[in-house]
Amino acid sequence: MNRTTATSCSTILLPANIFAGGDAIINESLGLTADEQRVLTGKQPAEYVNLTAKQKSEFDFNRLIGISEADALRLTKITSNR
Repeated sequence: MNRTTATSCSTILLPANIFAGGDAIINESLGLTADEQRVLTGKQPAEYVNLTAKQKSEFDFNRLIGISEADALRLTKITSNR
């Protein structure tokens, strides 16, 4: 006689960033502003959502080659007017 035993698998759901709570505490203790914390976590600036796909590509490239965030935004806006 064949018996099939069903076993249950429990799934453990972890948060997207398990270090987020600790990071927030460290950043706060260092006195970092919200904007500085955003840069450290790698999030895009607020102006990024208003850029076109081509501008986003240019911005991402500028950041990739080491241009500062503020300068990358300026360059993206200047080059999009040509």
